[in-house]
Amino acid sequence: MSDGNTAPQSDSSNFADAILDRAEAEAAPDAAAILAEMPKAGILRQVGNFIARSGKRIVVAIAGGFVVLAGVAMLALPGPGFVVIIAGLAILATEFAWAKSALDRAKEQAQKARDKATGGDPTRAKFLNFAGIALMVVGVCFGIWRQFFR
Repeated sequence: MSDGNTAPQSDSSNFADAILDRAEAEAAPDAAAILAEMPKAGILRQVGNFIARSGKRIVVAIAGGFVVLAGVAMLALPGPGFVVIIAGLAILATEFAWAKSALDRAKEQAQKARDKATGGDPTRAKFLNFAGIALMVVGVCFGIWRQFFR
């Protein structure tokens, strides 16, 4: 039994009516008019569609932001900071236009740095790539030799 002082509780079947009542109570006639024109089941479908559409965007924003922040941390800590930042921007660029333009600017700067380091000579670039890989292989072999054969 209700004593008249408690507000009626709404269940999921009259969710749209509860939203309508609240919109009218808050003196938002435009929102109330819009909601009144929508079919009641359509409101829930629209909310579900919005969440489904935005879900990927939210996940990409969180993952890409985390990778970019990890890259920024690696600028001061040991690790490939710039490479990780570029990877984070690539993740963000799948959903955000501003990240795509930042990634394009980073690619242009990397191209300029490569051209400056190699003097624009593709043979020199290939030699520097080979020398870098060779140094890494020598370092790994030395580490294995020192660990197991010394």
